[in-house]
Amino acid sequence: MENDEPKPKARGHSGPRKRRPKNRNKKKDDDGEVAGASPAPSVVVRPGEAPSSPTRSKLCASAKPFSPTKSPPLRPAAGSPQSISPPSSLEVEAATRAYWVQWAIEAAEKERARRLGLLAEIQLAEDVERLRRQSWAMRAIEAEQQSRTANMFLEAMQNTAWFQATISPSFLDYEVVCPHSWFGCSYSCMLRHVEEHLRDCPYRQVPDTTVAEPMDLDSYDIVCPNAILGCKAVCSRDAVAEHLLVCSVVRTPEAEYEERMNKREVVIQASEDERLRRMHETKPWPLSELQRLYTEQAGALQMRLHSEIVAFADYTASPVDATAVACVLSRLCAIAQLVWPNVCVEPYGSFATQLNGPSSDVDVVIGYFGDAPVPPVPQFDVEVLADVLIRNGSERIVFTNIQAIPHAAIPLVKVLVELHAEDADHVIHVPLDITFWNLQHYGLASAALSRQLCADLPGLREVTLVLKYFLSKRGMNDVYRGGLSSYGLLLMVAHVMLLDEPKAEAVPDESDADVQGAIVPWQQSRGVQIGRAITSRVCSDGASPNLGKLFMDVLQYYGNDFQPEVDVVTVLLWIGQSEPWTTLYIQDPLHAPNNVGRNCYRISHILRGFNDALNYLTSLIVRGNDHKYASILDHILNGPIAPP
Repeated sequence: MENDEPKPKARGHSGPRKRRPKNRNKKKDDDGEVAGASPAPSVVVRPGEAPSSPTRSKLCASAKPFSPTKSPPLRPAAGSPQSISPPSSLEVEAATRAYWVQWAIEAAEKERARRLGLLAEIQLAEDVERLRRQSWAMRAIEAEQQSRTANMFLEAMQNTAWFQATISPSFLDYEVVCPHSWFGCSYSCMLRHVEEHLRDCPYRQVPDTTVAEPMDLDSYDIVCPNAILGCKAVCSRDAVAEHLLVCSVVRTPEAEYEERMNKREVVIQASEDERLRRMHETKPWPLSELQRLYTEQAGALQMRLHSEIVAFADYTASPVDATAVACVLSRLCAIAQLVWPNVCVEPYGSFATQLNGPSSDVDVVIGYFGDAPVPPVPQFDVEVLADVLIRNGSERIVFTNIQAIPHAAIPLVKVLVELHAEDADHVIHVPLDITFWNLQHYGLASAALSRQLCADLPGLREVTLVLKYFLSKRGMNDVYRGGLSSYGLLLMVAHVMLLDEPKAEAVPDESDADVQGAIVPWQQSRGVQIGRAITSRVCSDGASPNLGKLFMDVLQYYGNDFQPEVDVVTVLLWIGQSEPWTTLYIQDPLHAPNNVGRNCYRISHILRGFNDALNYLTSLIVRGNDHKYASILDHILNGPIAPP
């Protein structure tokens, strides 16, 4: 039965034990024990002895033990009686705690001050580094700006005559006379051959003896300092002062002023007499031998230039295949109609006027030229056209180098079309300048006007072709880069040809409100009408002009006589302009307020190029017709006076 007794049940873990609150009112020991007991040795603080140092601070690796400045707890004051009863354990604990709290506060403040000092040093170092980097960045920016300015200056000056003269050795080789010409030598040669001539020059001065004679630098004869005033006295160096006291030409300022006024009156009277003589003379003076020789040389050179200009115009008559251009324009019209239905494409510019050279672009305009109604949307946009051309290329016609220029005076798209013929090895490149029609677009009318002027003014087309190629070789025929357009160049040549002819009055603008259905014929008829009005007063004897003389006249007028700030290029009667211009003013005969040359800010380079070509031709006239080059015109266009 003993086994039947229930065994005591094992007690399992009943969970976390609750921490009993600290009994701060613990029963104290007997008063006798408390009174007689002394504080525990671990908390007893002896007078004059610091407590044991606590654990080293972990605020930083270099922390050091710290002792507070406050006196240890329960330290009796000096001179106090020692009969005071010792404190209780609670008082000792409270005092010790207050002591260490104060110690921790002071240690934290000390560490905080140290860290603030380190932060200030770091901030100062960062400020110094930032200032150093800012200074370096400013120096780098200034150096970059100076480099870009130098490159821009070099690009702007590389086509100038000054730059070419600086880098080209050909400008250092010119014709000179013998240095012994003073002694009678009449030999002249190029600068590089002077030394060879000097070795054999018969007038070379060789000293008779090699013995050097001593020179007396203290006493020698000099002329009177008043020799410029007329004194012819020569005296020794020591007697100059005595001579100046009695020099006969020394006059008072009043007498000298009166003499100058008298000479001025004499010169004025002589000039007036010469002017009256020239006004009243009936028989011109005979030309001198030099003038006659110059005229003969100029005539021979102009005849040679005439034949070369005619050959050049025939050679550049059709550099672009008209069939290929028609194929490209047909494809362009089909692509444009994908976005703008019923639009048409019409060529204008140099291609339509037969003034296109080997590097000329084909100018075309897109617009609603037919009788179909004009849709309200979408509006013409060059960027939209550029995107459409990129997406709709074909294997035979490829649109490359597409560039949209939306912010130009007339927005356009520049594109290079590659036309692949049936023969895969043959590719035709057709550069296009595509614009959109608006009321300020006079491209079709200007093409008709140019054709009419070329038909009525013989020689205009040939000289314009030569000058256009001359500008293209120097990169000054692109309007969007400050160059001169073909239309503006044609008007400049026509202006020179009509200088001595009576000018017709400007044709008033017509409203195109009633001709929306026939824009192309209306524009072409207006151009023909104005062209005939311009040439209606020209007196022509039917003879073919000398193209060489016309070419040199154009170079002379624009290279030497023309001032772009004052002079105006016009083929009609000039009616005046209230607003000043800063570049070049070419009055558009189609629309008088329009300035064709408003964007030609490189006109100074163009005029300087004309002046260089004229100087070269003048030098050929003076030296005689130079047969060293097979073609004078080719030397002007592609020779040393042209940029490399």
